[in-house]
Amino acid sequence: MVIGRRLISECRQLMNWNMSIRAKALTKIKEHGEDFSKFLLVGLSATILTISLLWVFTDILKVHYLISAALATQISIIWNFVLHDNWTFAKRDKAKPVLSRFLNFEAIYITSQVANIAILLLLTEYAKMFYLLSMAIAIGMTFMYNYVMNSKITFKSAQK
Repeated sequence: MVIGRRLISECRQLMNWNMSIRAKALTKIKEHGEDFSKFLLVGLSATILTISLLWVFTDILKVHYLISAALATQISIIWNFVLHDNWTFAKRDKAKPVLSRFLNFEAIYITSQVANIAILLLLTEYAKMFYLLSMAIAIGMTFMYNYVMNSKITFKSAQK
């Protein structure tokens, strides 16, 4: 029960933090409209990929849903990076080599993945939501964090 209360408390803090990030990010959307639109489309495709893989791993291969979520998300991270590097942020004069960008991208998404797994667990186990819906909500909650961090760090334009 203590773990459940702590998870609820942690998720509330994450949600408050996420709202703060969203508010700041939304003010920048006008500056980054095309990149943001592309990021959203890639994110939607990655969400479909993640949810599909989560279902395959969990329901067909009978892997525990939390392990399935970690595996599905990791595959989606690679999918995301390739599309973002070659399409979303292709016009930017990138300051870092591709391996460095990938490692930054991976680090940002790993922090997001930890939040996603925590939210997935909380919504599935305590709110009794269907695990695929829980994952979709978790992904949506971390979207703005991923955009802001990757736009500012991973795909930061080179200084001219």
